Amino acid sequence: MATLAQASPTDFEQRERRFFLGMAVAIAAIVLAGFGGYILVGLSSFDAPWWVHLHAVTYMGWIVLYLNQNWLIVSGETARHRQMGRIMAGWAVAMVVIGTALLFASVAAQRSPPPIFSAAMLFVMDEINVLLFAGLVAAGLALRRRSDWHRRLMLSATVCIIAPALG
Repeated sequence: MATLAQASPTDFEQRERRFFLGMAVAIAAIVLAGFGGYILVGLSSFDAPWWVHLHAVTYMGWIVLYLNQNWLIVSGETARHRQMGRIMAGWAVAMVVIGTALLFASVAAQRSPPPIFSAAMLFVMDEINVLLFAGLVAAGLALRRRSDWHRRLMLSATVCIIAPALG
């Protein structure tokens, strides 16, 4: 009688999983360095309105969850990865709502980064990033059974939201 055994990942698959974990670590480091730098040079402070902090916690939470998801895959904990995926799907919806609301609130309050871009230009560019994030996450969820596509779409979605840290 034949039994079904779960095949262990190939060497290529393991290297690819480690690559995506490395990218998640790099993204987290970029975001921490970027926003840490803002605080050090006085462009950001903890005196910001509550909605800015809500946005920060929500978007930083995504980075932490994304890093954790990649760690779970490298560790072979696919079942926990799938459970966390359900949480992240809801988290992504919250990010789109909060991100869009923050953009409107920032423009209304005339809060924008240094005058590199006009408030209108910043609004358009950031909203495009939020919408790209939403589309890429939706595609990543739709293709979650195709891990090759899923992981690339989720990485691309995460890259879309780190632009402010690079500003």
